[in-house]
Amino acid sequence: MLVDPTQLLDDCERAWREAGEPGVGSAEPAAAVRTALVLEALVAYRLLADHSDLPRDTVFARWPACAVHTVALTDGPQLPRLVAEAHARVLAARPDLGSHGAAPESADEWSRAAHEAARSLGWTWHPPTTADRSVTPSRGATSAPEVRLGPGAGSVLLTLPGEPDAGDWQLSADGEVFAALPPYWVLPGPVRRVEATDPTGTTHVSAIVDPDDALLAFGTDGHRIPPDEPLPAAEICLLHAGTLQTEGADAGLVELPTPYGWNGWTLSRVTLTGVTRVRAAAAVPGNWLDVAAGRPLGWEGGATLPWITGDDGAPVWHRPPALRLPRRAGEPDARLWQAEVRRPGHEEPLARQTGAPGALLDPWKDIPRPLLGPYEILVHRVGSRRTRRLAAFLAEGITAAPTAEWRQLAAHGGLAPARLTLGAGGPVAPSQRVLAFSPYEIAKGLALGDGIRRFAVEARIPHSEVRLELGGHPLTWSIRPLDIDAADLAGESALTVRLPEQAVVVTPLLALVVEGATLLTLRPERRTRTRRGDLRYSLAALADTMRDCGKAEIRLLVAGGEHPCRNRAHPAHHGGRRTRRRRTTDAGAAPPG
Repeated sequence: MLVDPTQLLDDCERAWREAGEPGVGSAEPAAAVRTALVLEALVAYRLLADHSDLPRDTVFARWPACAVHTVALTDGPQLPRLVAEAHARVLAARPDLGSHGAAPESADEWSRAAHEAARSLGWTWHPPTTADRSVTPSRGATSAPEVRLGPGAGSVLLTLPGEPDAGDWQLSADGEVFAALPPYWVLPGPVRRVEATDPTGTTHVSAIVDPDDALLAFGTDGHRIPPDEPLPAAEICLLHAGTLQTEGADAGLVELPTPYGWNGWTLSRVTLTGVTRVRAAAAVPGNWLDVAAGRPLGWEGGATLPWITGDDGAPVWHRPPALRLPRRAGEPDARLWQAEVRRPGHEEPLARQTGAPGALLDPWKDIPRPLLGPYEILVHRVGSRRTRRLAAFLAEGITAAPTAEWRQLAAHGGLAPARLTLGAGGPVAPSQRVLAFSPYEIAKGLALGDGIRRFAVEARIPHSEVRLELGGHPLTWSIRPLDIDAADLAGESALTVRLPEQAVVVTPLLALVVEGATLLTLRPERRTRTRRGDLRYSLAALADTMRDCGKAEIRLLVAGGEHPCRNRAHPAHHGGRRTRRRRTTDAGAAPPG
């Protein structure tokens, strides 16, 4: 019996979206057969898209879960061979598809596209590729893992020192067992502790959540502030259960999106200047965390590239920062501090300096140039064994300039195309000078090198996105147009649009447009605790009008023009399963016969 490729991909897309992220381990025989068929169908549609002068990635955008699960189940080392074999089989069956000068398939392109597809679905899965491993910094597995905020504060990570080919880390999170590869593991949610055993058999214990505090503190660069130390009187991020309470002064608070798996918790960016104590409402009664009265340990000065991050989401410093040593109120100058700079996983320090409490040091002055890659700074009092650790990823002299500070949603789905131009003011150079982002590309990988070493980094330009809320339950953020049925609007439904702060100086309106005519406009809800630039619109007011419309569009009217959310609203359910996440554009070609 012949299989309709479109039906196969649609069925698998639905099943894999419901199943969620790919698991670890080999596929069952039936799943392996299905994956091989999906792989061949995706290759066929990419050739058809190429034949119709459409971007090949349109196919991955239409079936993102198929892209992710196919790449995951084929196993990294086998992917190039399997893609090439599927490409050859399709061309043998349809020679006409090769007449258009079809280019061969690239396994690296499939891996990158699968990574983007996972991001668009709100998944944290990342494909291991040969290219990634060739530029990953050489690190031993001797350092202890560390907890930090992931890229865009979208997850909480446990960094895993070492290289992926050194072997799996065995993790136990409150008794639940996992296997993971460096450079990091995404915490599935709030756990008390994680026992991490590295490939050499050494076990490291990381305390994550103390139920007495119900709060984790992170610096603005994502590193965790040790729970047994006072919080700095500066801008930091707090992940907390329940509302945040302060004494001494009100904390300037901005609520950020909740990290993956931490439902019921809140991530807030706060300014603790003038605050003396902080607590989470879910903490043990009377349990407060003190705010330091003196100077906290941290970076000062320097400059990071807002569009470039390291492999674990750490910022990339193109102008190295200075190190401010900690100082508590009344602390004497005679109690010296020592700072050592090392490469992660290496015991031998590259440089060592000593300073008085509160002093500003240049930790890089005695390190050979160029400064490139990850470094860690271990700070301790002279004569004390207790060490505090800071990390920094440096790429001295690198510059980056985007064509736009923020990518808006495009009229036909995806994001407005953009470019990021990189330059070099010294021996450190990027692997690509210009990075072009197509509508469905959120991030791109590249390498920074000095002719001897190469390190993997990631480039992304901030972007707009939308999120649908049905029955009071928010779905995932998306850059695709959303299909909305009128029946969904009658309940507790809403649309949240994320925009740059500049776009909300004048309050944008949400418009219901039918055949070019605006029938209704809505204003966003007023909320006291929300991320600036996030606008939430209740959609219940559109329900009655939508029942009388065959098809309508919801558009956002912003200062200076129209912001095309491209949300397609339908009056009724047409049969089949409703797509409640944004649908991708059709590839514009019939399935292969």
